[in-house]
Amino acid sequence: MKTVKKLSVILAAFLLCAMVLAPAAAFADTDTTYTPVTGTNTTFQKALVLNADANVPGITFAYTIEAGAAVAAGNGKMEILSPGTATGVTGTPTIADVTFTAGGAAVSSADGVTLTATRMAAVATATVDFSGVSFSEPGIYRYLIKETSAGQQGVTYDTQLADKTNGVAKQRTLDVYVTDDNGSLVVSSYVIHELVNDIGVGEDAGSAVAATLADKSKGFVNEYATFNFAFAKAVSGNQASHDKYFKFSVAITNGGANALVNVDMSAAQTAPAKSAATAYEASTMAAANALDEDSTLDGQQWKLDADGAVTKDLYLKHGQTVTIKGLAKGANVTVTETPEDYKCDKSGNKIEVTNMEADSLGNTFTNTRSGIIPTGVLLTVVPGVAIVAIALVGLFVMKKKKNEA
Repeated sequence: MKTVKKLSVILAAFLLCAMVLAPAAAFADTDTTYTPVTGTNTTFQKALVLNADANVPGITFAYTIEAGAAVAAGNGKMEILSPGTATGVTGTPTIADVTFTAGGAAVSSADGVTLTATRMAAVATATVDFSGVSFSEPGIYRYLIKETSAGQQGVTYDTQLADKTNGVAKQRTLDVYVTDDNGSLVVSSYVIHELVNDIGVGEDAGSAVAATLADKSKGFVNEYATFNFAFAKAVSGNQASHDKYFKFSVAITNGGANALVNVDMSAAQTAPAKSAATAYEASTMAAANALDEDSTLDGQQWKLDADGAVTKDLYLKHGQTVTIKGLAKGANVTVTETPEDYKCDKSGNKIEVTNMEADSLGNTFTNTRSGIIPTGVLLTVVPGVAIVAIALVGLFVMKKKKNEA
């Protein structure tokens, strides 16, 4: 009997140990891991703001994407994982370049971009490709998107970043939300922020995505700064001709590779009117014989070369004006008048504007040509005229008396 009791105690102890060990063994036997989930694509907006009278420049914007820093949980904030150090993250996302074509379309309104009646924007979409990235655990994975400067003349970067003190210009934060959907992993959301900030914990200890919406970003906003340049022609003096055309050479440099500028020449010409051309002017018209008489070119566009330069010859007469619109900030403009037998009021017969930082209007070339009338001419002429007049009056009186007789 004692032996049976001893065996019962031993058996009970064995069963107790088995019960204690059973959960661990059972967990070990039935433990399963997530099947890694592959990322998809997300997008962000690229906007380039410019003056309404300027042309969209030809420019390519490039981006890099890298792992952000991890943030520990606690104090009301969710844990943020760094893809560079988190377990079970493989692959690297990529971002395709965004290219604007010179002279491309611009719009008067764009989501999340501040525009006015005189400001427009070229808008494009950038794609972030996560198809080569997989995640094996739920979590919030943080990436940093950085924009690379293309060095285009007149373009400034990230002009509408909300907080440049706490944020980083030319950078956006992209958080990828990987969640458990009934035992399967899914990439449930991509959220782009302007700043590198924390994510709050919701009431149910879940990620409070809504808490980030005030800081949510549509993407990157750049500005293309341009200015206008105008020059006019005027003549003065008693020998100055208001019908004469004067030749000008317009040279633009540092204006941006392959940029387009609008030129208003509604009151100027590419060659002097054939009917009014002098012998000198006619010799300059060989290259413009195909032009109609008094041909004008309003609303023209000039295309700058790969070095951002162009040179054009124009002809203006008294009262005519040329306006060049949409010159990139930092451009140089030189206008030179061909010397004539007029006195030009500009040193070296030219106007130069370098490193444009503002509109340059009201530039006028004033040429003076006056002749000296010899003294005594009127005194010599008037008596002769008077004698002829008296003689004619005398003949008239004599004829009248003869007729009366």
